[in-house]
Amino acid sequence: MNGRKGLLTLFGTFAAPFALAAIVYQMGWFNAGVTNKGEFLDKEVTLNWILPEDAADTEWKILYHIPTNCDQTCTNVLFSLHQGYQALGKLQEKAHPVAIRTFDTSISQQQLKEGYGYIEILEQQSEQQTTLSQLSSDYVYLVDPFGKVILRYKAVAEKQQMIMITKDWIADLKRLLKYSRTS
Repeated sequence: MNGRKGLLTLFGTFAAPFALAAIVYQMGWFNAGVTNKGEFLDKEVTLNWILPEDAADTEWKILYHIPTNCDQTCTNVLFSLHQGYQALGKLQEKAHPVAIRTFDTSISQQQLKEGYGYIEILEQQSEQQTTLSQLSSDYVYLVDPFGKVILRYKAVAEKQQMIMITKDWIADLKRLLKYSRTS
């Protein structure tokens, strides 16, 4: 009887943690390990036209599609792109902010260059319309060196919240640059 009791104790010692883990998993009583602060896109979006002609370029892009009416949220995002790029420091050579502007956007190209000099401004072309329609102007996007949109971050009207969102995309970008095999 003593051998059987010892065997059951030994079995219980090793089986109990697995049973407890299965119960915790089934009931959803844990926080899944998430390291990214942004939100992954549901479907794959590739922006080949955003890449420079030099294929050796390994630059990540922080992308914003400027809405037709550039309101407070829009100006906060542009400010955040400008400041976030400066905050990258020595990593600036590996990532660059890009804003895509339509011809009827309320903010002019001159205003963008004067106020947000670090941001590369691209004019939207008609053949890019279908791809850009998949990207809402309510988000800032991280685009890898191959043109794939990876993460998105919600654009908000409150400046302090937008600063926190900027910190989030900077943290994610630094992590992606650290593990990227392109650099």
